[in-house]
Parts: sequence; C-alpha cells; structure tokens
Amino acid sequence: MRQYGQDAGEHQFLTGLTPEVKEWLEGVVRGFSIGEATIALRLYVAGEAHNSILALANLRAIFGAYPGERFHLEVVDILEDPMRAIGDTIIVTPTLLRISPLPVRQIVGNLNNRAKVAAALGLGGDQ
Repeated sequence: MRQYGQDAGEHQFLTGLTPEVKEWLEGVVRGFSIGEATIALRLYVAGEAHNSILALANLRAIFGAYPGERFHLEVVDILEDPMRAIGDTIIVTPTLLRISPLPVRQIVGNLNNRAKVAAALGLGGDQ
C-alpha cells in the first residue's frame, strides 16, 4: 500500500522500483496534497505496468486542474497485496475507487478521459 500526499513521509513506498520509475513517481507525488481531505481515493495498480503509470499521471493532472480540492490517495499494488484487490472485487487494473464521499464510485482504465473522470469524482461541484 502506498500513501500519497504530504503525510506520506519520505516516500518509503517507492522501494523496489526501477530508478527511472522511482524518480518519475516522486515527481507525481509532489503534485498530490493531503490534509482535511474531502475526497478519499484508492487506486489499484499492477506494479509498473504502462496503464498503471498513466493512471497516476492522469490523476495528478486532473487534480492539478482543481487546486482547491483536498483529497487522500492510497495506491495499492495488486502484485504486492492481491488480497486487497479481492476484498474490493477488483478484477482489472488500473481501477480507481472513490471511497468518500458516498456513494462509492469505481473507474476502470488509465483515466485518460480527464473530464469524465473529474465529473465521476465530483470535482468542481459535479456530484
């Protein structure tokens, strides 16, 4: 499990990745904020798979377009923790869950349709 945001510490979650991917992800992480989150998200990925990396990049861009939104992002690598995926009935990666506010929403894919993802997440008042 990887926690992204200001409280994530010194990016301990980046161990075991190639140096190139680690450097890129550190840049992605800097774009995330945490605190009094209004949106709780969980992103299921499969290691360093291309679509998993794209999903993280697209999610960063989406939240970059909404700087006033507060959120918490948890990234679960199903290669490291497959039981978490089973518990949330995740059958494909990447999959993004909006845990709160309710109702829970599930978005499958690399999140490249940013406008639809933002609307599904309820960003900008689009609940």
